[in-house]
Amino acid sequence: MSTDKTIQRAFELYKQGYSLRSLAKIFKISKTNLGKKFRKLHGDNYSELKNKYGLTPVIKEYMNNPALPDRQKEQISDWFTANRKVIAESDSRYLNSPLFTDSRLQQLTYLECSHRTKDWKDLITDCWVSS
Repeated sequence: MSTDKTIQRAFELYKQGYSLRSLAKIFKISKTNLGKKFRKLHGDNYSELKNKYGLTPVIKEYMNNPALPDRQKEQISDWFTANRKVIAESDSRYLNSPLFTDSRLQQLTYLECSHRTKDWKDLITDCWVSS
């Protein structure tokens, strides 16, 4: 496989949710050189072509949920592996339409509300109860 094809394949995997570190291990190219090659082929803002708020992070967070049975995690993982390319294509089409994980919603709500003592969901509940 030529170097350009290898880098392009690595970039497709990058858009599918693989990190530069994991790609460096897979393709045996240093993380720094991989980043430089991505910049050369796709510009300085190559990381913006990867939807950080797409379906992939939502699926990964869901699979890391300890309440989810191992059997379901395995099924989701198999489905995710089989559909990774389609998911990445969808995420690329909808770069400006973010999906939020629970942890990202929690983080954004905390930034907006700045309540350190209570969970934001409790604050909403307290508002409804006191009304």
